[in-house]
Amino acid sequence: PEAQLDRFFFKIVITEPDEAELVAILGATTGGGGAEPSPVLDRDGIVSLRDAVRAVVIAEPLVQHAARVVRATQPDAPDASDDAKRFVRYGAGVRGAQTLVLAAKAWALLDGRTHVSFADLERAALPALRHRLVLNFEGEAEGVATDDVVRGTWKHVPTVPDDVAPLGA
Repeated sequence: PEAQLDRFFFKIVITEPDEAELVAILGATTGGGGAEPSPVLDRDGIVSLRDAVRAVVIAEPLVQHAARVVRATQPDAPDASDDAKRFVRYGAGVRGAQTLVLAAKAWALLDGRTHVSFADLERAALPALRHRLVLNFEGEAEGVATDDVVRGTWKHVPTVPDDVAPLGA
């Protein structure tokens, strides 16, 4: 069977345009004519990019960190962040963890590297996880943003787990 293409489901926050930007958008989208879109990649190009992203190396400690971050968004998890315990009804799950790792791999590749760094994971955290959290009543009532919960959770989870001895110890 033919391989299915993977999908990244991100939530990118886009602010409302100011008046000048809105005028430009209206001019470009409500008039006659306009540029015809042309493909930039064919199926084989997409499959090649997918394979290139999956070939990027991620060290086991980074995979573990990604798993700990995702688990810490779940309010009933033993190591849940304070924000998740207080404001989240449902945290991110397996798909969120997969997206976090794959997005970090894509960022590394875009930066010309064949390995993932903690910075890549951090860069991917908001777009990969923000829409995977469902706030509880308290979070909704207090106007908590899921971005704030993800940031707080990222800070809550140490990059080196407590059970790892420091170098030279």
